[in-house]
Amino acid sequence: MSWGGGADSPVGAAMEAAVDVAQVGLSTARAFATASPILGTTATVLTFVFLLSYVPYALTWLRFVVYMIVSSDAKGLKKAKPPSAAQLQGRVIRERQVYFLRHGESEWNWVFNKKPVVAAPFRLVVAFVRELLLGFADSLFLDSPLNGEGLRQASEMADDVEARVPSDAEFVTSPLRRAISTLLLAFPRRLRTKKVRVLHCLQEISRNVDTASMTQAREIPTVSAVEEAKYPVCASMYRRNLDVSQFDGNKTLSRTGLTRLREFAGEREGSNSVFRGTGAVEKPLVVAGHSLWFKHFFNLYLPPTEEPELAMLAKTRKIANGGLVSFKLQLCVSDTTGQPFCRIPAGSIHEVYKGFERPSSKKTA
Repeated sequence: MSWGGGADSPVGAAMEAAVDVAQVGLSTARAFATASPILGTTATVLTFVFLLSYVPYALTWLRFVVYMIVSSDAKGLKKAKPPSAAQLQGRVIRERQVYFLRHGESEWNWVFNKKPVVAAPFRLVVAFVRELLLGFADSLFLDSPLNGEGLRQASEMADDVEARVPSDAEFVTSPLRRAISTLLLAFPRRLRTKKVRVLHCLQEISRNVDTASMTQAREIPTVSAVEEAKYPVCASMYRRNLDVSQFDGNKTLSRTGLTRLREFAGEREGSNSVFRGTGAVEKPLVVAGHSLWFKHFFNLYLPPTEEPELAMLAKTRKIANGGLVSFKLQLCVSDTTGQPFCRIPAGSIHEVYKGFERPSSKKTA
């Protein structure tokens, strides 16, 4: 399946559909004009109103498709190395307990990752029809939101995860809506009095259009129509809980996945770093995000030797949809070079809720 501008891609099909509707509208306008100038003028105006409403949607699709074609978001990740044996002898200067929360099942997951795979083309047709019915005000593909199953996963985990995460924990999230909504629904009581920082550096590492944020810098994302219909509280929580003062907008070509990982870990200067305070041990941090971002983070900061089972799973398997995994992140100074580096003690990883997908178990989407 092509993801360019061809007719078999969502953007190509959407453009063809718009052209068809415009042609029908203009033909209708001409027919009405023959019968009545007033009816003809009205039909023409309505047709052009439709086209004008479509322009922002088409331009957004075009921008994200171009990004998908030219992007190298995963550049450098395969060559990036975890802490060496010499670095493991470094002195710990900062430490923080971190919780990785993967979003629930998204509309994109349902179309492309759900089994049976042979049914994916049929699911794509259904999703495309639903996309058109949204009227260009929302999208199931761009910044793909939670679907009904994902919303259920997020809300069902609330009692468990709120009891297992320390009460003084702080919260950050990816700017993508599926991560935001999962976090808000999973911690409804805790977040009555706390803010959630939206961080650009947590955006998923991929060139697919579902990982593109539709939200401008410093703006609050728009809740999807599906989420607002099933959980109206989401809209008010978005407005009340999200702190977008550090959100820089959609990821750029120059700010690659590796750059964002290192920015979050604290290897690069910036306010998005895990280590923002001044104490040696900071408050626990809950991070709402995505499977590939989490897996790359573990590969970058877990030591290469003497890995227990969970450390191996962290490097090779996805966290389950709606899963929560904890670990300690340490900021150290090398005894040999004096340079700072980050590491994750392999024995510090714990599956808090669901955990990692197992090869022998039925995979979640």
